[in-house]
Amino acid sequence: MSKPQIFVSFDFEKDRNYKYTLNMWNANSSFEFTCNDKSPSEIQSWNIPTVKSVLSRKINEATHVIVIVGKEANKLHKDRELIGYRNWQNFEIAKAKELGKKLIAVQLNS
Repeated sequence: MSKPQIFVSFDFEKDRNYKYTLNMWNANSSFEFTCNDKSPSEIQSWNIPTVKSVLSRKINEATHVIVIVGKEANKLHKDRELIGYRNWQNFEIAKAKELGKKLIAVQLNS
């Protein structure tokens, strides 16, 4: 069976350590945890259409989307009007739903 193709949606500024932890687990042969991370590394652009294009392509390549729901997950982004959603995580979730991806949410705080 092939590894699930995972896109990890997270707040880059606040919660990236959780995404990195998933990738470390995947690399650790001491226990069975499999995922093939399809998330982009930091996108080297401030151009909203470019970022949307990269995220959309990566989400499309994935079979599942893990959403890390941290304290700031629903915070308003300064470019929300151009993004078309409250922030990038909201865009990623909407794109995943549009593409029919399986969503897995992990809430960090109660």
